[in-house]
Amino acid sequence: ADIDEQIDTDGDGFADWFENAGWLITIKLANGGTKVAFVTSDPNNPDTDGDGFTDGEENAHNWDPRTNDTDADILDDFTEFNVLFSDPADQDSDDDGIDDLTEVTFFLTSPIIADTDGDQMSDSEELFDRTAECLGAIGGARNLHSGGHAA
Repeated sequence: ADIDEQIDTDGDGFADWFENAGWLITIKLANGGTKVAFVTSDPNNPDTDGDGFTDGEENAHNWDPRTNDTDADILDDFTEFNVLFSDPADQDSDDDGIDDLTEVTFFLTSPIIADTDGDQMSDSEELFDRTAECLGAIGGARNLHSGGHAA
C-alpha cells in the first residue's frame, strides 16, 4: 500500500482517507425503529465533536463523531456512557418503552434496567399499564371509607 494512504494527521488511529470516506452507524429509536446514518470525521481533529471520545473510539462504538449526542435524545454521549452507563446510540437503552431522557429527568428510573425496583414489573408496566388499575384501587378505597356509598 502507498504510504500516503496510511497517513493519520490527527493521530486518532484512522487514516485520513477513511475519515473522509466515512462509514455507516445505526441508531435505535425510542419507538423501536432504527435509523442508519452515514458519518465522516475530521482528519485534522482527533475528536471531531469535542465530546471526549476520539473519532476512533466513536467508530468502534457505532457513534457519530460529528455530534456529541449520537441518538439525539438530549443526553450527550459522554454522560450516557460514563455517568448513566446507557447506550449513546440507543434512545431507550433498556428497551422498557420509556426513552432514556424521560427515565433520567422525569420518572427518575434507570435507563439501563427495565425493572428499576426489581419487582418483576417493567418500569413501563408500572408507570403506564397499571396506572388505571391503581387509580381504580384508590377510588375503591375511598368508597370503603364512606361506608361503601358513593360520596
